[in-house]
Amino acid sequence: RLLTHAKTMKEAGMNGPVPFAVVDKTNTPIAFFIFASVLNLSLSGDLLNSLENNFTLFLFLDKGSPRLGLSIKIKGKSDAKKFLAASEGTLPISLKNLLLVEKPPTEAFPVFASAKYREAPVRYFNFPAQNNLSLDYVLAKDFLVIATSKNTSEALVDLLIEKPAL
Repeated sequence: RLLTHAKTMKEAGMNGPVPFAVVDKTNTPIAFFIFASVLNLSLSGDLLNSLENNFTLFLFLDKGSPRLGLSIKIKGKSDAKKFLAASEGTLPISLKNLLLVEKPPTEAFPVFASAKYREAPVRYFNFPAQNNLSLDYVLAKDFLVIATSKNTSEALVDLLIEKPAL
């Protein structure tokens, strides 16, 4: 369904990230750990425990390609940072279901690099041979942003800074 939404966004000329509330069949928002389980995101229990249940899923058109992003409230920034760093070797495989590509790339030995965006530390891994596809995570304010391209992560950080209640 997200690809259908991406097509609609493209036709409407929508440029910004579009938030989606992920709900169950009774229209109740689901907790992040349930979303992670349903999407088969193989995140460590320690990492999941460092995150709140509140999250927002975003769809963003990055140079015409659909990219996903997540904004998840964190309980403790230092714990989340520690557990994310410890899981970097498996994050590209763990989060492959967020990539929205027909055949998700797999990397045996991913090496994350560091950057900063608006004073927020960014960790990212660019998928080789994939145009504009990466796995980025940013700890900004009280949120963990996970995105599948640089432009997506930057757009979400911009939203967090301008509207911190996401």
